[in-house]
Amino acid sequence: MNLNIYNQDKRYPLAIAEVGCFNTGVYVLSEDYSNILGIPWLTIIKDSYSDYVLGLHLSLETPNIKTMALAFVNMIEKKDWIKQFPKIVYEWDAHGIPETIICPKKYDISPLCNAMNIALDNTISMRMNNWGKTLKDDLFSRLQGNIHLTKNDKRFKPEKGAIYTLDTLKQIMVVYMLGVHHNCWQTAAYGVPKEKFLKGISHYPLKEPTDPLWRERLRLWTDC
Repeated sequence: MNLNIYNQDKRYPLAIAEVGCFNTGVYVLSEDYSNILGIPWLTIIKDSYSDYVLGLHLSLETPNIKTMALAFVNMIEKKDWIKQFPKIVYEWDAHGIPETIICPKKYDISPLCNAMNIALDNTISMRMNNWGKTLKDDLFSRLQGNIHLTKNDKRFKPEKGAIYTLDTLKQIMVVYMLGVHHNCWQTAAYGVPKEKFLKGISHYPLKEPTDPLWRERLRLWTDC
């Protein structure tokens, strides 16, 4: 299947979503700050129409069916969990199921799409790849414990500069997505993501799962 994501018939929120997986390049510590755990991967799902972030998952595992399923759960459910973090003062209005998901074939999410009745397009999204480069330049490379600015200095060990736990890094990611990305003009969306998304859903309500047991469908992969 090869969709044109700029098709005018698909110009509304959650018509098409795109998946991207990025190595953060930032070493994280255990919750007690005693051990270096490694470098997490970020899985992102964005709305093609507005460039609004629909869901994410941060994990020390390389992208696999489990991490993808957890990103699906985060995309579908309401984001009430962010209220537990006082530093996150933004609203995150995304929840629901897209009609189609664009995801590279190397990340086999076909079982998840089949379970949730979502069409799958294995086209490689250059927009998502370009956004990954922006993430590295604007966010990852600015955080302590990152490999991006010091990888050519063999004397310096970036892991020695690690100061974030996985949970703290997740909060930083969410603040960046909601506070910066959603409120700045994005060429990919030809507009401001938050403005386009909210205006869009006022005309096209978000599609929520009709099955109240939808989490059970994904439990096979999430173990939660």
